[in-house]
Amino acid sequence: MYVHNKQSCTPHSYEQLVPKKTFNSSIHPPRLTLHSLLQSGSLTAIDLQQLSQPKHAPKTIEIIYFKAGNGHVSTAKALKAAFNHAYPETGVILTDVYTGIKGASLYEKAMGTTADLMYNQLFKHNLLQETMEPHRELIQLDEDVMHPIWEQHFAMQFTAHKPDIVISVIPGYNRTLSRALLKYDPKIPYIQVATDYNLLSKGYSAAFTEANQYAVCPSDEVFNHCVDSGTPRERILKTHGLVVHPALYNHKKINVAEERQKLGLDAATTTGLIMFGGIGTSDMPSIAKQLSNCKTQSQYIFICGSNHQAKTTIESLTTPYAKLVLGFTDQVEHLMSISDFFVGKPGGLSITEAMLKTLPMLVQFDETTSPLEFLNAQWLFNQKVAAPINNMANIHKDVDQLLKPHQYQQKKAVLMARKNFAVFDVVKFAAQLHHQAQTQPNHHNLALATSSLRQPPTLPLALSKLKTI
Repeated sequence: MYVHNKQSCTPHSYEQLVPKKTFNSSIHPPRLTLHSLLQSGSLTAIDLQQLSQPKHAPKTIEIIYFKAGNGHVSTAKALKAAFNHAYPETGVILTDVYTGIKGASLYEKAMGTTADLMYNQLFKHNLLQETMEPHRELIQLDEDVMHPIWEQHFAMQFTAHKPDIVISVIPGYNRTLSRALLKYDPKIPYIQVATDYNLLSKGYSAAFTEANQYAVCPSDEVFNHCVDSGTPRERILKTHGLVVHPALYNHKKINVAEERQKLGLDAATTTGLIMFGGIGTSDMPSIAKQLSNCKTQSQYIFICGSNHQAKTTIESLTTPYAKLVLGFTDQVEHLMSISDFFVGKPGGLSITEAMLKTLPMLVQFDETTSPLEFLNAQWLFNQKVAAPINNMANIHKDVDQLLKPHQYQQKKAVLMARKNFAVFDVVKFAAQLHHQAQTQPNHHNLALATSSLRQPPTLPLALSKLKTI
């Protein structure tokens, strides 16, 4: 649903801000063959010749995810789409890690819900910053105590699923999952794909020292973190960004002006896309009100996710700018294609999609920002593609500053020079590891790495902090 109100801000034309370029969009994923991967620059001709042979195609790939936020699920689905198109005969299984250990988790017994769903509640109520440490401590304690049971379960699961490759898109449980896979078949590679641009020093298994472990690192920060933690460099794939859905690489020309008009927006007015993840945030109505104070003429697309109250409130507001107000939508890629800048939280997936669409950004950077997203924001600032929102009450000033032609064009130029083919790089990397496992069956060192467990935190302290929510 859209609400279109009369414009009243100082004119600032679309043409002034955006250099002439081809805008691309596709709601449906393109047909990705190995040849299209070659054209993307992700595969070389030699790679194509090797990987095209049927005997090198994996029969089954298992991708492990959880539901904390939207990024992990979306990354799993993006990889599934890429593998399905590159290898149509390969089966891809998506596995929720908490489905497998349901009933055998200290966290679930103590808190009454799984850790990923608790994370979503903490985010919804802006409590992540103050509760993240006990949240992570309890997760780590859970694995330290329960990993023998979990390993046995996942070993049985892998035996049933018979994967040729296992990929995890979650930031923990690497020890449990990789050792379970070793019990099933020590030749099968275990690949951990990071979903953020930096890592917390605690709560992340960055040392990939098991014989079958490999890491995909989207930034220098993650790469250095893994190396410093003891991961051999030869087991790391360094990409130029996070994995996003292959549909974002489809080059289908669209008429931006026409697409905006179809949605009730002005064809030529600078357009901002405002999105705070799939859960949304209760701050969005106040943001919508503050944007009425902008001096720069602009219009907005609000994506409220599952926050129905925020959507209803924004729809009811009378504003001097045109707006499109949506709840959950699967057309984010298309909406980004008709937008000029992005406003939201610095979730790994959202900011990567915005970068791929070359959208300069304003990202939340205050006391309510979660620790990992705080690090993502710092990474964005270092890349010179985003500016911070330190106080939502002044967001209209931040928008005016971002849309100053010099500021905007500077960030736009950096974004247009970036190249990220991570989703294709992971397909290539996994296929090469599978080929290596098939042709060199003894290349793995089957001895388990000896490493002492971290000192478990005090359970009563972690519980007392979390149970106050």
